[in-house]
Amino acid sequence: MHSALRKRVRVRQKKNPQPSAAIVDSQSIKTTGVGGKERGYDGGKKIKGRKRHLLVDTQGLVLEARVHSAQIQDREGIKLLLEINARERLPERLSHLWLDAGYTGEDKGAGWVRRTLGLTAEIVRRPKKPAPEEVMRAWVREWNKEGVAMDAKKFMPQKGPRPFLPKRWIVERTFSWLSQNRRLSKDYERLPESGEAFIYVAMSRLMARRLARSRDFSDSFKARFGLAPAQGNTNVTRRIRTTTRTTTGTTTSRRSTALCNGRLLDGR
Repeated sequence: MHSALRKRVRVRQKKNPQPSAAIVDSQSIKTTGVGGKERGYDGGKKIKGRKRHLLVDTQGLVLEARVHSAQIQDREGIKLLLEINARERLPERLSHLWLDAGYTGEDKGAGWVRRTLGLTAEIVRRPKKPAPEEVMRAWVREWNKEGVAMDAKKFMPQKGPRPFLPKRWIVERTFSWLSQNRRLSKDYERLPESGEAFIYVAMSRLMARRLARSRDFSDSFKARFGLAPAQGNTNVTRRIRTTTRTTTGTTTSRRSTALCNGRLLDGR
């Protein structure tokens, strides 16, 4: 069902049902006192628990998910994510992956993807840190002494929030979508397979809501401008009887509401 919903969403977005590129990343998540296997300590994030390893398409929709111990590094976790059994469930058109610097390696990470899976892998690295402002101003002064006119403002680091990295922000947004589900705020499961199942459930819910909203919008748009009759979504007027109890007895009041295009409109 999850795969079918993903294809429907991609078609609705005028994309090919089978993606040709994807992004891989992991998220370390804390566990609770429920117990269970596959638990460890992530020294980089300083989190004791598990990792959620995701493969998402360019729209942020999950293609494959794997939950494993947090002590497993990303370059080793990608082997669990894209193992032979998982490879059979991946889209046939998939040919390119974007990875972060944690997957650097010849026999691990990006190198393993190229050699074993035959896919192209690109490491999206963070931009290099600019030189300190004092150093840049000293360079400009030296150039000016040599007779070369230079504007110091052009060499100053840009102020403001840190820019998003190309492609990598897509999978980070998917992690944010999952974290909005209360059951996925932490890893409450005893088995890693249960955590993987809840990831697919959360994404299926998200995609089903997208398809429902886009259908309601298209039907209401066509009905409003007379392009086509809205079938299965006709206007219905209902009478709702409400009762209020008082100390002297029961009094009855009425209010009318209209159900227009699947939405309840108050007619008081």
